[in-house]
Amino acid sequence: MMNTILVVDDYEPWRRHLALTLGNNTRWQIVGEAADGPEAVAKAIDIRPDLILLDVGLPTVNGIEAARQILERNPALNILFLSEHQSWEVAEAALHTGARGYLCKSDSGRELSPALDAVAAGGRFVAARFGGRVVHNASHRRSADVRRHEALYYSTEALLIDRWASAAEAALDEQATFLLVTTPLRQQRIRTVLEKRGANLAVPISEGRYVSLGVDETLAKFMIGDQVDEARFWTSATSLMLSLAKASTAEQPHVVACGECAPTLCVRGNAEAAVRLEQLWDELTRTYNLDTICGFALEGCQCEHPEAVLQDMRAVHTATYAL
Repeated sequence: MMNTILVVDDYEPWRRHLALTLGNNTRWQIVGEAADGPEAVAKAIDIRPDLILLDVGLPTVNGIEAARQILERNPALNILFLSEHQSWEVAEAALHTGARGYLCKSDSGRELSPALDAVAAGGRFVAARFGGRVVHNASHRRSADVRRHEALYYSTEALLIDRWASAAEAALDEQATFLLVTTPLRQQRIRTVLEKRGANLAVPISEGRYVSLGVDETLAKFMIGDQVDEARFWTSATSLMLSLAKASTAEQPHVVACGECAPTLCVRGNAEAAVRLEQLWDELTRTYNLDTICGFALEGCQCEHPEAVLQDMRAVHTATYAL
């Protein structure tokens, strides 16, 4: 299937480079070029390409503002930022526009192809330097195919605490960032277990590599009533993931998360929102170098059809197991 591309960049030699790079690939066809923000907006709306390759540093109107204007007029258009900027803050601002991805020109030799593939398939892409789940070489085969998004059904709280504490230990040992989203009481219990095992959490906490968030405050960032607001989810999740990835000191930024946002919705009988939230989180694990263990109480689901919910959860997780 041929995918049409609009290239937006003020540097003509770079546009020519992209034309040569993509010209021999039967999957991509460049159908237009633009050199500044207003021209990008006009051509995007007129041509309606399958994908827009957009630079940040454009004259007149910069790429971030151009992306906002394009998506205000047509939210269905897919924007992939391809920029010289290697700033975490610029990447965050670009992704907050609703763009589907961000990568740097200096990494395009190895990342442009997977980025195009991901966005064309309806997914998202974030560069490896910003914590994206990208294969660098044969020794770093952390791709979407090996993502880890597990559902743990626990029979006692002690088993949950032990499993999550072990996940935290392993994450910190490999210089990943550990994220815990649970109640304040469980936050304290896990910290107590880790300290009894000899962990000194003061350093990773100060470095932002051990982060605890309340489940209710986290849900409040993207829930409107009893529904998940997807735009709010991606805005809050993008900021969170970039912050966590930036704190990781591993060779490739890595985040390990344990939490119970969707399980809390199940306890409250909101199966639809719980399943949708897990689907969105699964897309997050495909986009970022993120591994997750969700904690569900075996007898905790208060939804009308718990067996159907369990089946949906099995479909969206890479593994489902009970302790």
